[in-house]
Amino acid sequence: MSKKKQKQHKFNKVTEPELLLGLLMVFLFCLPFFKGLFFEKELLAANIISAVMMIILLYRDSRERKLELFKSPVDYAWIGFIVIYIAATIGAVNIRESLVETLGIINYFFIFILISYYASKGKINILLKNLFLSGTIVALTGLLSASNIIRLEYAIVDGRITSTLQYPNTLAAYLMAIMVIGIGLMVTEQRFKYRLLMAMGNFIVILTFIGTKSRGGLLVLPLILLILIVGPLKGYRMRLIVKSLLLLIVSVLISLKYYTDNIYQPDSIIWVLTGLFAVALIEVISYKVMAKKHEFSQRKYKYVPAILICLVISAGLFFVIQGGGHNLKSGGFERLGDISLSSRNVQERIVFVKDAIEIVKENPLLGVGGGGWEILYRQYRSHLYIAALIHNHFAQIWVEAGTLGLAAFLALWITMFYMVAKLVRRMDNPEEKMILWVCFCAAIALGMHSLIDFNLSFGAISIILWSMFGVVRGNYESYLKGTKFVIPMNSKGLVYTLTGMMAVYILISGSFFISNRYGQLGMEELAKGGNATSTYFEKAIMFNPLADKYYNGVAAYWYGKGAASNSRTVIKKGLEFSERAVALSPMTPEYHKLYGMILLAVGDLDKGVTEIERSGQLAKYDQQSYDSLSSAYLLVAQHYLEKGEDAKAEPYLIKLQEIPDAINKEMAAVPDLGRKLWRPGADFLKVTPIIEKNISEAEKINS
Repeated sequence: MSKKKQKQHKFNKVTEPELLLGLLMVFLFCLPFFKGLFFEKELLAANIISAVMMIILLYRDSRERKLELFKSPVDYAWIGFIVIYIAATIGAVNIRESLVETLGIINYFFIFILISYYASKGKINILLKNLFLSGTIVALTGLLSASNIIRLEYAIVDGRITSTLQYPNTLAAYLMAIMVIGIGLMVTEQRFKYRLLMAMGNFIVILTFIGTKSRGGLLVLPLILLILIVGPLKGYRMRLIVKSLLLLIVSVLISLKYYTDNIYQPDSIIWVLTGLFAVALIEVISYKVMAKKHEFSQRKYKYVPAILICLVISAGLFFVIQGGGHNLKSGGFERLGDISLSSRNVQERIVFVKDAIEIVKENPLLGVGGGGWEILYRQYRSHLYIAALIHNHFAQIWVEAGTLGLAAFLALWITMFYMVAKLVRRMDNPEEKMILWVCFCAAIALGMHSLIDFNLSFGAISIILWSMFGVVRGNYESYLKGTKFVIPMNSKGLVYTLTGMMAVYILISGSFFISNRYGQLGMEELAKGGNATSTYFEKAIMFNPLADKYYNGVAAYWYGKGAASNSRTVIKKGLEFSERAVALSPMTPEYHKLYGMILLAVGDLDKGVTEIERSGQLAKYDQQSYDSLSSAYLLVAQHYLEKGEDAKAEPYLIKLQEIPDAINKEMAAVPDLGRKLWRPGADFLKVTPIIEKNISEAEKINS
């Protein structure tokens, strides 16, 4: 073999896997710094990157005959979940929204396979350390923003830390998973300098977690720590309990001062530095006293209970001296007092789920497609509220993919539990078993919190969840050799077919990404009345012909321009675009309303009124719908009366007179709880001055 070929062979054998692993680590590290991939643009870009990594893995390992599918029970659930979401897209209330959601789910599957592959190769620790480092920097960013040392937009919202994720409850769920990972890594780490850094990182994570002031997070965390402690931790349990308690005690004590004294002032960072020093000091003492030769026998912990009691007493004295309950109520824990099943927050979430069930009843098998809740909920809501997401991911999936989709999602969890149970019995290495259990607990933390919030709608959080599943699958593949039915990825035909499918996936995601970019430019132009609005929107439509909101954007532009110049010809330019928007998303009330207004403006009066009525039917408890409808009835009635067609005008005059009764009837159907939970700052439905004026005009006409 020539030297050149030898060099190339060496590169392929050694460097190529390391490059892919490095790319995967950079990808995972950056996730939370792009708004948690909550928005479409960032998620679509992530789709492309993950698909490219998957193609690289597929080609490289097809040569080595190592990559296989259906090797573990969770694979079947995953494929079923994806197929069901694709099927749900066919009959979705909005195909574009459902496609974007399905593309995201396929992205999660790619990451699941990639993590599983590297977990089976013994790369779990480096991947987890990468996630922990990323999470620590996210937490530190939040603290520095809280101390006003750096200024990051929306890093602090209503006195709660949101950091780069821009939503406090999601940040709490994320940091809870990072905390579990960090504690597990710290306890199993043998090198003192890394253990010291991890202890300090964990302190930053816990302190920031407290600063999110998430009631759900504070409720879930004790349960997760309990599950973590009672797990298969032979040789690590006492160490984990001691280190976790010490970290929590220091973090809570510091939070009582940090979140009360001069918060949002640079000087407040002194308390963070004090906490870091305390944690480092404890770790040094622990190392000197108990970590000799890195052996942690039970004998060395015989004084631990006494030490912990002293610490708790000291903490209590400090707490009382520094202000007692007053500090607790304002040191990041003040929202704990509002936790109750009767609280507004809890009751709203219960109502969301109840209304979601009403949607499921009409679409039981395959649901309404991804994004369907945001479009339909106003038609089913039991009182006035705004909720683009259900605040319960299991219910969200039930609405989007029906009972079949929910069953597949539950199957993912059930198979994960099954694999963990088998692995715990099979694995002999205590450290590997400990890390497996840590990943299991991190997944449980995210899953439990997703029952009360929409954290998994953030792509970054979902990717972390499915990464934990991937770790379990990788271990299952290593220890249990998988199931009997296996599809090896070493067939050229199969590899080419899968590559082609991924190429299509990249093409769709890329096209949607470009469309999104032009659409954003169009929205910006529309907001300021720019002449380039239509151009940007039409370019967005070119890259995504299913983009209903951009069709509606063009229609809104021409309607506004025509109305300002009183030009029916200009308004008519938007008619075709408005029709297309309604056709693509027939259950979106705003589209019907704009379509109706355009029809009225161009003289198609009866159809225009029908569309505005449809808009009101799709958005219950919407005051503007009644106002617009009253104006439309009067306009059409006046038009027919001027033409001498009294018989055509009469039905509209009657409908206008009936609006107050319709409002009273709709409000009478609202239960007492619905009135109590009615959107803050919004009035109950009423006969507004606009409606009164229109009715008065109608009465003058009749008289």
